[in-house]
Amino acid sequence: MDTSGNYYIDDVGNGRAFTIQKAGGIAMGPALPTAGTKLDVQGALRCVGFTNASSARYKHDVRPLLDRLVQLEPVEFTWNENMPEIGSVGGTKDVGMIAEDVAKVLPEAVTFIDGKPEGLNYTRLTALAIRAIKDQQRELEKKDRELAALRERLDRLESLVQESGSR
Repeated sequence: MDTSGNYYIDDVGNGRAFTIQKAGGIAMGPALPTAGTKLDVQGALRCVGFTNASSARYKHDVRPLLDRLVQLEPVEFTWNENMPEIGSVGGTKDVGMIAEDVAKVLPEAVTFIDGKPEGLNYTRLTALAIRAIKDQQRELEKKDRELAALRERLDRLESLVQESGSR
């Protein structure tokens, strides 16, 4: 324990493996928990299950957001070197989105620390993607029906042309 009441496990100079702050924040990795977070894992996190509260009992003023989804831009990028505070493996390629860009379109999916975009809640984006897939599927099915009707009409017209040509 240090003078501010924080507990450390495996504290060798800067090499903290686990920190429990007096205020309740927990960090796994060398840095203290980021301000505004309760659990800060500086590296990959694996879990069997995770649940977000989502019942209609907890919500009101529900509106669709699909128009904003198409404004989001997925990107490919390379992580900066020496970023232990976020647990990145510097120099590795990855895919995702830029928090600052998403904040302009869908701030509800962005985590802010000290008023600045810090990260994304991809779970929130998944709900939008499902809606977009469903809407596109309905549109494809509509186009398939229209195409089938046009083919049927074309077949009838071709038959009429052949019949009139053989008279």
